[in-house]
Amino acid sequence: MVVKKIISTIGIIPLVIIAVLLIIYFLFLPPILKYIIENQGEKQLGRKVEVGHASLNILNGSVKIKRLTIYEPGGRQQFLSFGRLFINFSVPDLFNKVYHIETLNLDEPVVHIVQHDSTFNFSDILARFASDTTSQPESEIPADTSESSGPVKYIVENLSITSGTISYTNKDFNLRDTIRHLKLAVPLFSYDNPVLNLSFFFDLASGGNFRGSCGLNTDDESMILRDTISDFNLSNYKDYLIPYINIGSLRGYFHTSNILVGSASTFDFSITGNLKLTDVALTDTTEEMVAGFREFSVIFDTISFSDDIMNFDTISLIEPVINFKMTPEGDNFSAMMYYDDSPEDTLSVEQPVETATAGANPVEMMVAYFQESMNTYLFQSYRIKCLQLLKGKVVYDDLSLDEPFLATMDNLDVILSNLSTEVDRSYGTLEARINEDGLMSAEISVNPRDILDIDLKYEIRSLMVPDFNPFSVYYIAYPFPRGAFNYTGSLLIKNRKLNSENKIVIEKINIGEKVKNKTAIGLPIKLAIALLRDRNGDIRLSVPVEGDLDDPKLKIGRLILDILKNLIIKAATAPYDLLASAFGGNEEDYKEVRFEYMSNKLDEKQKKQLEKMAAILTEKPELTITFAQAVDTEKEKAEIALFEAKKIFLFEHLEQKQISPQLTGADSLQINGIEANQDLLTFLGTKLDPALSGLSLPEKCYQVAGVEKVNLLQQALVTARNQALAGYFGEVLIIPSERFSVVTSTDPALINSAYPYFRIKFDVDE
Repeated sequence: MVVKKIISTIGIIPLVIIAVLLIIYFLFLPPILKYIIENQGEKQLGRKVEVGHASLNILNGSVKIKRLTIYEPGGRQQFLSFGRLFINFSVPDLFNKVYHIETLNLDEPVVHIVQHDSTFNFSDILARFASDTTSQPESEIPADTSESSGPVKYIVENLSITSGTISYTNKDFNLRDTIRHLKLAVPLFSYDNPVLNLSFFFDLASGGNFRGSCGLNTDDESMILRDTISDFNLSNYKDYLIPYINIGSLRGYFHTSNILVGSASTFDFSITGNLKLTDVALTDTTEEMVAGFREFSVIFDTISFSDDIMNFDTISLIEPVINFKMTPEGDNFSAMMYYDDSPEDTLSVEQPVETATAGANPVEMMVAYFQESMNTYLFQSYRIKCLQLLKGKVVYDDLSLDEPFLATMDNLDVILSNLSTEVDRSYGTLEARINEDGLMSAEISVNPRDILDIDLKYEIRSLMVPDFNPFSVYYIAYPFPRGAFNYTGSLLIKNRKLNSENKIVIEKINIGEKVKNKTAIGLPIKLAIALLRDRNGDIRLSVPVEGDLDDPKLKIGRLILDILKNLIIKAATAPYDLLASAFGGNEEDYKEVRFEYMSNKLDEKQKKQLEKMAAILTEKPELTITFAQAVDTEKEKAEIALFEAKKIFLFEHLEQKQISPQLTGADSLQINGIEANQDLLTFLGTKLDPALSGLSLPEKCYQVAGVEKVNLLQQALVTARNQALAGYFGEVLIIPSERFSVVTSTDPALINSAYPYFRIKFDVDE
């Protein structure tokens, strides 16, 4: 019996020992593990570490850590935490030197990331592990690996992160956002399987849903990535634009769905898929919208970096809106821009500017960035099946004038098809409505290999002139109660040379009463309009433009406006070239009607001139004409005195008869044929008192002809010329007397000693 008791007691001892060990294992090991993690964690990280529970079960190969928290320096705010870390590994596989993790799950991880400039709230941790541990002392003997059994064998199954949260704060850009509901799953990766697959999902607190999957072959580093982003809210990221543009707010959503295939080692990828921006709006600092659109979408057909290919199916911009506002202080777009006030660097001729924006050429600037990108940064081969802008709207609101001005362009559609390096030309169209009544259209032809090789034909129809009265009143002091603007033109750019033809027709234009203001230019605008307008009340103009894109002063819009402005100014101040172009002849024919000295009858040339003047008045019923006779009276008197002296010489000395009271044409020819020689001078001396013998020939002629008679004859010539012109113009050409006047000028500045003439002046009743 005693022996049995001893034997039975001895048999119980191992069980007691095992029981004691298990009690120690389950009761004391978790606190020990907890202590080790907290103590060593703080030593390694330099931060306070707390663990709610930690356990290790070597029997089933499981590790559990619950409620781990790593704090920020100082130990108050949390940096990283998780609810539960569970690792389950295969114990039997350890004996086969295979590290086999059957499950690795991290649940409810929370990370708080704070960035300021280029420093993060975990930069101190990185610095602690940044010391160089790769070098070895010379005396250190490398471990002998000759008996190594080969690469480490590992198998990881069911790796997952669930319910993750990552908060991000960037103090520089006033950004706070949080990744929520983060899920990451890797079903398997192992030493004998080069293929790694993972899937992920998360959303943002500010708005946005992200999901996708990635497959990676670790042998050849090929990969395929599928991602989908929906409703990513851009408004929280508006401060990232602040360094470049001073905006009030940014609204909009980003969406994309893509498949990326390629090599992770060489970054050689091809992409298919699409991206989309919706409901985008940009406001200025007063929270007024300056630009936006309902949708911008790009459908990628194929983008291949290695094959140098970029193919798109469709690029669309739907319902874009631009609100341009002008105030006395400037425009809303300029107010949003930052300008560098520092002195400009001087450049020598050996330092040419090579950027796309080097010149101030607006045509170049419109396409320079796209052209530079296509030639330098993107691809030599590309195709865009359809490039379109639909239902666009541009609003111009000008508050800088005396009266508010508002103009709109809406229903703007621009479509360009088959923009591809595979074709010689790509073609498109443009349609738009202006201020509800006006219509704009254009045909586009462009060289896909050179965007600056372009051919445009455009037209504007039925744009109401009265809509622009705030401008006309401000600049020229006249409103236009009626008128329709029509404009056809072409723009051809080839080899950086520009050629543009522009034809303008303003139908039934009517000018109103002058408005008093201090901003209008002092020009006879009514006269200009009357000169430019035909008998139907229309104005027809042709404005050709040529230029070189390498000329930084070339600005097409400004050039056309300047030509029009100069045309109006010229029409008002010097309309003669304009009239010559319209009615034929040369410019001088419309400036003056010339006569010979002592002539008072109209010849055929003068009559033709007056007929053209009559045609002008018929064509332009608002015009009136003033013919102002200008004559060098002293020179004409001298001519009269000489003629009268020769007449006396002819009749009294040569023909020995009385002077005929009525000269014939033959008499006049004979008188003019007499030379002013010594015979004439001697004869005149006989007609004068000897005391006047020392006078010159002209003076003797005056004395012989009679000064008073010469004056009367000269005055009669002036009157006769006035009567001849007025009679022909009014009676023969039947121009009403209220449409013209014939006067004698007393302005000495108008005198031309070479000939007497009528200066022609066009005018209208103000």
